Amino acid sequence: MADTDEEAQRDAAPNAQWFYDALSTFLPGAPGRERPSSGYEEYPESPEKIAGLSADDPWSWGACYVSPETVLKSMQAYSERVYTNHWMAWMRIGQLSHEKVMRSMELFAKEVMPKLKAQA
Repeated sequence: MADTDEEAQRDAAPNAQWFYDALSTFLPGAPGRERPSSGYEEYPESPEKIAGLSADDPWSWGACYVSPETVLKSMQAYSERVYTNHWMAWMRIGQLSHEKVMRSMELFAKEVMPKLKAQA
């Protein structure tokens, strides 16, 4: 999270892409790895599918690198559809700097959490 959607995407994209690329090499079925046991072929997802993830389209798989306003709207819309009140946030990915991680946490704590709490 950053002050603007553009800044958040610019900061997160290369770090998220690094993570997706690295993750795809550790999954069963990746080159040099065993295939999943019978009955687990789709769990976890295939390395090809993970390798195909792109930081350019994080919304397609449930992540968002955006401003507090945009993440709040997204969380509110999701909550209305599935009636959830528990969230997990992963604020550091790849080599994102400590300062940017702390800024993201600060924005979430000051600008998103109070508004979500008020709606609970």
